[in-house]
Amino acid sequence: MSEKEKKEKFLEKHPPKTDEQIKQIQREAKYAKDKYSKDMEEVEKNLLGYFDIEEPIIDPETNKAIAWMKIPSNMLLEDYFGLTGGKTSLQELSKEEVERLRDKEYELMEQLITRPSKDKDWWRQHLNPKFSKLVRIKLWEFFEEIGGVATNFLEAEEDSV
Repeated sequence: MSEKEKKEKFLEKHPPKTDEQIKQIQREAKYAKDKYSKDMEEVEKNLLGYFDIEEPIIDPETNKAIAWMKIPSNMLLEDYFGLTGGKTSLQELSKEEVERLRDKEYELMEQLITRPSKDKDWWRQHLNPKFSKLVRIKLWEFFEEIGGVATNFLEAEEDSV
């Protein structure tokens, strides 16, 4: 079969598209692309909205919300709880480790607590042991959700941090 015959056979099997057919294919492709883009925008909006979900920190004595906290990322939780070096209580940590843990706690409070929204220095000056423990409990609850290893970290004396 000659080259010409091959071309003719191919064109019989796959006739060229008319200008109108090409325009229709382009319109369909543009519609599919626009729909995909809109779907992806919606997915991204939903995902970013999920990162803004807030949960209350509840005072166990009054059963009322005393602050609101955004759900932290896995990385923030792993960084925070990784500072303990696998130790199971604050008493096992050195003074430097406790200080790093405190600093990280203030940073997390600045990043995650939305109501009231305060900076790290404000939290450092105003934080009391009772609220600190409530924050650690809330962080621990989030950490357990991602499969963090349970320890008696939260059982530390209230005045140790």
